Amino acid sequence: MMKEDDVPALGKLLLEPWRQYKRFWRTRTEVMAGHLLRHPAQVASEKDDSPMSAWTFNLTQSATSAAIAKIIVTVVMFFVPITTAATSPSTKLGEEEKSASTVFADAVDARAEKINEWLAVAWPPFALAVIARLMAWGTLKTDDLVSEKKRSARLRFLYLDGALGLFPQILLATGTGLFAALAPAASKDAFVPPETLSQSVAASLAFVVLLIGVPWQYILNNFVIPRRLFLFNGYSFHMVFPWLARGPRGEPYLRYSVVLSVVALLTGTIMPTVMAIVATVVALGVTITRHALGLT
Repeated sequence: MMKEDDVPALGKLLLEPWRQYKRFWRTRTEVMAGHLLRHPAQVASEKDDSPMSAWTFNLTQSATSAAIAKIIVTVVMFFVPITTAATSPSTKLGEEEKSASTVFADAVDARAEKINEWLAVAWPPFALAVIARLMAWGTLKTDDLVSEKKRSARLRFLYLDGALGLFPQILLATGTGLFAALAPAASKDAFVPPETLSQSVAASLAFVVLLIGVPWQYILNNFVIPRRLFLFNGYSFHMVFPWLARGPRGEPYLRYSVVLSVVALLTGTIMPTVMAIVATVVALGVTITRHALGLT
């Protein structure tokens, strides 16, 4: 039986998500006003009445964007029936007559896919740490690349990315999630033209959402965020072409542009490739071990 003393603790536990939600929006308001960007390193408390730290705030924003996008995709796909081709008798017979090597390869692929899903959940904090360090380096001049200034620039980027990137990242996650959900189960990597009216509407919605989200995120990354970062890092900001941002008055915009390209390559190609390789190697090792032990 629940004791009376346990009720306040239980109530506090149930209210914790709401408190963190209010704390997130309070922190975002202070970031947008510029208060937390002046001395970001001084925000060290994790009390309910204090702003979130830069790392906590950015990770909370990423989780919030992903959760909202997941809800939107789930609601939309509830009204979109996905039809798959029926399996013919000959196909079923072929599946039954698969060779041992094919069965082994299918087992590796299935485990690799599951491991890759786990890695996709685990890698964002690591990726964020790498990206934050790169972006901090890209917004400082060579003479200012000292530990204290790099830390402040890193925290400013995390705050700005979390505050400004909330809504465009919701749009990006929603658009990509809808396109992924519309792909048939038999061919997850290929987009199949919609066959029904509801699929056409969902695909059009995904396209419109990405049409808004991609330019929005591009403008943030290339203009809004660097402008604020440079100003709070003690530099002026004049929008010029990257290859012209040189000289004693030039901001490190050329360096920042290079870092943006590296980050795009890192998150769009290198990290997914590394994750896929790791997942395949681990799945191969697990499958071989299970076969050797006679578990499959």
